[in-house]
Amino acid sequence: MEQHDSTEAPVCGCCRRVPISYLALDLDEPVEGWLSLFAQRGIEVAEDHLGRPSVGRRVLSHLLDEQREREARLASERAETAAAARPDVGVGVPALEGATAYESLLAPDAETPAQEFGYVPPPNFLEEALEAGSRHQAAERDAVRRRKEKK
Repeated sequence: MEQHDSTEAPVCGCCRRVPISYLALDLDEPVEGWLSLFAQRGIEVAEDHLGRPSVGRRVLSHLLDEQREREARLASERAETAAAARPDVGVGVPALEGATAYESLLAPDAETPAQEFGYVPPPNFLEEALEAGSRHQAAERDAVRRRKEKK
């Protein structure tokens, strides 16, 4: 066993290693597999005291740091995308100090929707139809009355 000057208990070289199978507890396995990833990065894979392939604890620490950075970057990208996709909030009726919402809406200097948005409310078709029906009935009554007068 190695001796350390710190307050930690002495740890042998085998105990400083993390089996590759344990990495799946905290990290997603790369598509190419852990052994390929470690070979690409030049990281030594050795057997632990039970004969399992393992890497140093610092390697696990670096992998966890990379994952945290990646997750933070993705979260900020999602937040930026969500902020960009958020629709603009329309502006309502300006509030007058000391007035209720209804009073603010009906204030004499308030603009009508036609003035503010260039919008004219559509005609009331029911009222127009009733007026046309009334005119037609009145014309029929006049015509019947005239016929009766001619006779």
